[in-house]
Amino acid sequence: MGHFEFEMASKLPREKLFAWYTDFSEKDSELSHKYGSGSLLARSVRHTDDGHIICEQRLKIGRMEIPGQIRITLHPENFTYEAELDFGNLVSQQRLYAFREHGGGTMLHVKVDYTPKAPLIKFLNAIGMYKRIDLKESRRTMDGYFKAAEAELGA
Repeated sequence: MGHFEFEMASKLPREKLFAWYTDFSEKDSELSHKYGSGSLLARSVRHTDDGHIICEQRLKIGRMEIPGQIRITLHPENFTYEAELDFGNLVSQQRLYAFREHGGGTMLHVKVDYTPKAPLIKFLNAIGMYKRIDLKESRRTMDGYFKAAEAELGA
């Protein structure tokens, strides 16, 4: 098991960024290609009866295409959400996204706990590479979504 945290600032007010960022949809893959790294190839979204959001998606990391599922629990009362990510036999993750007010804009702080499953991921984790790769990809993805939100909402 491993852990890392990171954060990124946006000029958008917390309320606007949280509402935009947590509006998960099929068009997120288009935004990923237009504003970010293009790592999100496809996403389908459904809402459950118990208030969760389930995203089935395909990611491209390096030369690999990785199918995965995310189970999201929104906490709009405190501008946070939890995401449970399952990438099959590769890795599982628990993430907490916290949107904080920051100088007229927003600081998004993310905590990640992960469990490597596949031998390759366990090896990369043992030599410190998995955390670096995931952190880099997560920051690139977040940067792309911030650019998309700022373009759409006018920051």
